[in-house]
Formats: sequence, structure tokens, C-alpha cells
Amino acid sequence: MARFVVNTPIATPAPTVTVDAGLPVGRHRFRLEVIDTAGLRSRPDETIVEIQRIIIDPGPIVPTPVPIPTPIIR
Repeated sequence: MARFVVNTPIATPAPTVTVDAGLPVGRHRFRLEVIDTAGLRSRPDETIVEIQRIIIDPGPIVPTPVPIPTPIIR
């Protein structure tokens, strides 16, 4: 699993990279460069990935009754 650090390349012989779950919420720019077996480097390709917080539906919200104060009779 790859831990991404700004301006630090990740080199791998595999055609895929597994991203760690520690990226903070927000937009992240990634640049991919490939070096083939002859040592030729591809032109960089960039993309922006947006990490969003998952909001879990808590289900229906049941209102609770509000107690009515008892009147004081004198």
C-alpha cells in the first residue's frame, strides 16, 4: 500500500498502485510518469482526486415528547 507524500515519487514495477486510506478530505493532484523497459519516460499525466467524508444515514429521527410543566394552584 502506497503512502503518498507531497513531491515524493512512488516507484513500482506493477501497473497499479494501492492507495492508503490515510489521505485527508480534500482535493489531491496526482501525476503519473511511466518508464518502459528501454528506460524511456512518458510525458506526465495529471489528475485531481477528491476525497470526501462518508456520511452514514443515522436512520429516522423520532421526536421525543417535551414535558409540559404542571401548573401550580394556590
